Amino acid sequence: MPLPAAIPGAPPGTVPRYGGMIKETVEGILNSKGYKRSKLETADFAVKIGGYVIPEIDVKEWGYSDYGEPDGHQWWESYPYSEIEIGSYVYGTLLIEIFDRSSKQMVWVAWVTGKRKFKPPDPVKIKKAISKMLTDFPNGESVTNPIRKSRNLKRLWSLIKR
Repeated sequence: MPLPAAIPGAPPGTVPRYGGMIKETVEGILNSKGYKRSKLETADFAVKIGGYVIPEIDVKEWGYSDYGEPDGHQWWESYPYSEIEIGSYVYGTLLIEIFDRSSKQMVWVAWVTGKRKFKPPDPVKIKKAISKMLTDFPNGESVTNPIRKSRNLKRLWSLIKR
């Protein structure tokens, strides 16, 4: 079950640091839904995990003051500018895509997006997000493949790289 070598926009080492935990979480949830991992050649569907991170800048203070103060002072009585205050954060997206292996068509997708400061991601929050993403994915016992109606998606799955 290979993972992508890097996530666009993420710091180097993000995939080795968090990829295993993400993969194990997805595996655990799919196992709990009745699916069993198999080789890609024999699987009914494949899971593709990916994501990206976009660094953003947030301007908190633009450097302008009010021009009509409530205390009666007018803008010309004081210097009307202050320093510009900026902050930074990252905006990230984690994707889980399910593909029918024989037709190579996507049959299910979920994603989560979030904004956070430049600090290491919280593994507990990542696991909760993945769990929420896969909540609506059907159980293995109850699904008929929408592409090949005669076959059941039951107990076969495989993870492939993005």
